[in-house]
Amino acid sequence: MSQTPPPEQPHWGDSTRLVYRIKFDVSDQAAWSELFARYATRLRHWARTAVRGLCDADVEDAVQEAMIRLCKEVDKFDRSRGAGFHAWFQVMARRCALDLSRKLVAQRRKGCPTPLQVL
Repeated sequence: MSQTPPPEQPHWGDSTRLVYRIKFDVSDQAAWSELFARYATRLRHWARTAVRGLCDADVEDAVQEAMIRLCKEVDKFDRSRGAGFHAWFQVMARRCALDLSRKLVAQRRKGCPTPLQVL
């Protein structure tokens, strides 16, 4: 976690500013809420396009996994490396959807019931 926030750059977008607020103070609930509100629809879209055929519940699981991963890895984002937050987060979210898809396929191969089969 950063000790002091970096000086704001004029070319930073709103999302990058939010992420640096979160990096400086991970307990900033207002920044987390705003970031989630800004990206919730995009996260769903990214999950659906990364893995065709995911049901709505699996899409929501992928969104949740992406947010959890963001919480754990927000310190790894560094705007000075070139990629903006949107691109960085999109890659992370798509990987979460792909990981979930692989997990579901592996469960089916092992004969484990999927959540819908349990109901």
